[in-house]
Amino acid sequence: MPCLSISSFTREYHPIHLSITDVEHNPKDQSLEIVHKVFIDDLEKILESTYRTRLHLATDKEHADTDKFIVDYLKKHFTLEIDGKSYVPDFHGKFVNAKEDIFAVWILAKVEGIAQIKTIKHSNTILMDLYDDQENFTHFKYLGKRKSTRFKYQEKIDEISF
Repeated sequence: MPCLSISSFTREYHPIHLSITDVEHNPKDQSLEIVHKVFIDDLEKILESTYRTRLHLATDKEHADTDKFIVDYLKKHFTLEIDGKSYVPDFHGKFVNAKEDIFAVWILAKVEGIAQIKTIKHSNTILMDLYDDQENFTHFKYLGKRKSTRFKYQEKIDEISF
């Protein structure tokens, strides 16, 4: 029986296309803490296609500009407008958690200076330029309340109120 390596499975065979973004308000430091969870192979595929370079994402051979490419990509595909003001999240790193999910990369970001929230207008088109069946879930947590948005292909913007 042929043996498939985990990396070949993760790079080619997952049957769904989705990402999950968690956005949580931290009242202590008046910020939004953002975590994007994205399949490694999909992120690598779109970044390599967009920036025309081999990245070797989440390996010892990772390209030195990978973080720069991720930041640039997310600026175009994840937007936030809070109470009528646009914000660009600051990138705070990425990691792979082999204990929880060897197929995903977690991307950390933060928005400073958010004391309170009435409305959030947002867009999450991560990987929708790669797959027409891509779905992105964005979960917001503010003052103990959780509100979520499910973006499907061609659904670009949503607004929620707290």
